[in-house]
Amino acid sequence: MGGLMQSSTTARPISLHQTEDVVKPVEAELQERKNCVLCSKAGTPVYANLRDYTFGAPGVWDYLGCRDCGLLWLSPRPRASEMGRFYANYLTHQPKSDHAAARKLYDKFKQAMWARALGQPTLGSSWIWGQMARISRVDPFVREIGRIGTMYLAKVRPGRLLDLGCGNGSFLELMQSAGWQVVGIEPDPKAAKLAAVRLGATVLSEQLCDAGFEDGSFDAVTLHHVIEHVHDPVGTMAECRRILRTGGQIVIATPNLSSMGHRLFKADWRGLEPPRHLNVFSPRALTRAVEMAGLRVKLVQTSARSAVGNWIESRVISRRRGGTQERQGSLLGGLSFLAWERAVKALRPEVGEELVLVGTPN
Repeated sequence: MGGLMQSSTTARPISLHQTEDVVKPVEAELQERKNCVLCSKAGTPVYANLRDYTFGAPGVWDYLGCRDCGLLWLSPRPRASEMGRFYANYLTHQPKSDHAAARKLYDKFKQAMWARALGQPTLGSSWIWGQMARISRVDPFVREIGRIGTMYLAKVRPGRLLDLGCGNGSFLELMQSAGWQVVGIEPDPKAAKLAAVRLGATVLSEQLCDAGFEDGSFDAVTLHHVIEHVHDPVGTMAECRRILRTGGQIVIATPNLSSMGHRLFKADWRGLEPPRHLNVFSPRALTRAVEMAGLRVKLVQTSARSAVGNWIESRVISRRRGGTQERQGSLLGGLSFLAWERAVKALRPEVGEELVLVGTPN
């Protein structure tokens, strides 16, 4: 993919927004990426001087976009070898949500939905949660929770599964219980070790290209909110194609650039997440990238599954950028936004917060 982009490396001071009054400069080696990785056309400036108000990573960041492909990308961006510093406070280290009680209930409901989607209604949930999942599946949105939670593999005959960016292994544990032989790749060595112990299975703390898998090693490869983090998305998907067996599936879930949330919040949209989200895809861009990798698109659609969380966190980003120190958004506001997005999505299917694509080798 190197021939499709113009890159240069520069040293630029970047700074960490720790409080309203304290900014500490640091140095990082950054790469300019002026051209679209999909069509090689020059990018257009879209957002400038963005900060990470969610996890407090260092830097002030810009995004360029391609009008033809519908791709948005970070430029300049950190080199791959320096990305670790921008994950120092990521996810597992963030403060507990003030909506923790509601989140805990929702997590129990999701577990029940995933179990029912896999045909194992009692897996990891009580009888009452299983019944609630059964009754609520009449709603297409609820069925969507089950499908994405199992990465569209619930109806696929179990085989060998690779999950890229497997974290602590919770998804692989779910699929292992349904009969899949599981392997994970997780760059964070601590998380990889935890997942390996949890699963009693292989979890590698390295890049996919260094894993040494043989051709046709897997029946399925999943990337749940991973592709936006990688420096070479097309190359990564091409490697996934190589290790997939004939008839196998790649399943990708990623933030949707064409979503209602992005249209509403723009630079404050939670799905941008500079500097960790290096490439943000529209349905058109992801389809093109997958096809460039030699894969055939079987399904591409969007989901409102993350609408509540995206609205709450985007609202917080907006307020913090405006100078306030708000720590949470309104749960009621998030639920209202979910209802609005679902209504619009019925007429315009491309506006869901999350983009899901299922592909197969050509």
